[in-house]
Amino acid sequence: MRSYTLTAGEKEIKTLKTPQGRHEVSYYQWQKAYEYLLLSQEAKQDFDDGKYEEATKKSIESISRVIAALSTGVTYKELLRIEWDKINNIFLLDFEWLSYEEPKKEFKIKGRKFTIPNFDNGTAGDYMDVMDLLKATKESGNDIDMGLTIAAVYLKEDKEYNQDIDAINERKEFFKKYAKIDLFYSVAFFLTSSLNKLKIDIRQHSEVLEELERLTSSLNGWASILYLQASQKAKC
Repeated sequence: MRSYTLTAGEKEIKTLKTPQGRHEVSYYQWQKAYEYLLLSQEAKQDFDDGKYEEATKKSIESISRVIAALSTGVTYKELLRIEWDKINNIFLLDFEWLSYEEPKKEFKIKGRKFTIPNFDNGTAGDYMDVMDLLKATKESGNDIDMGLTIAAVYLKEDKEYNQDIDAINERKEFFKKYAKIDLFYSVAFFLTSSLNKLKIDIRQHSEVLEELERLTSSLNGWASILYLQASQKAKC
């Protein structure tokens, strides 16, 4: 984490701590931040429609809410009382990793080693895992835990195929408590690739596709560029 001392309003001093990668962001922080990616997409649509004032407003809100969701020490309302140029510069400097961070294959969490399986040559066991995943996410009824289910099914501590529901549930609770979003991002990235290689049509399981997109989304710096473009247009 990187720390900044900022003035909110005239006197209030706040210490903002920003993550330097997905390895410093929790699963639930990411879930909270994701909806503001959609807000930035709305801003882009407003810009394309010539609604420059709305695009400017939504760009500012998207950037500020993403920072507040992924960082610690400052709320969204407090960020609105801080000089905008400082907020925008922090977003460009400290959140660049959102657009290019590479997925990883191996993780070590609390002394336990987990490996994402190699899907270059899909096995019968891999295929069964996919089917178990689709069934589990259908039955869970809890969208917020879908990423946890996906990670628990695929991240194993051994390379041998096994189908152990108790072990999956144990990993799910372990990841909920200790894992960071880089783990979920990597699993979703390689799972998406594996589903394509296995040629499994999961369009009917839209909730799975939505979760994979959520976990691999890039909340990148184009929102700042859009803000500049929209605000310049609004002044014309």
